[in-house]
Amino acid sequence: MSLVPDLVGYSCEESKKVMKQAGLQFTIHEAVAPKQDNKDGECRVIRQIQSDQQIEIVVSYF
Repeated sequence: MSLVPDLVGYSCEESKKVMKQAGLQFTIHEAVAPKQDNKDGECRVIRQIQSDQQIEIVVSYF
């Protein structure tokens, strides 16, 4: 597996671009606070989890 860049803090679009350019497979999960059920604001990467061949990117809206 290629070296996985640290994407925490990146915008959602920028993180997708970086991962695709690196040729890495990934999934994106959205985390929305219970009191904030909408997706207003800027989407940012808040967590990155890597296990075996899986890379999971967790995003939220600010």
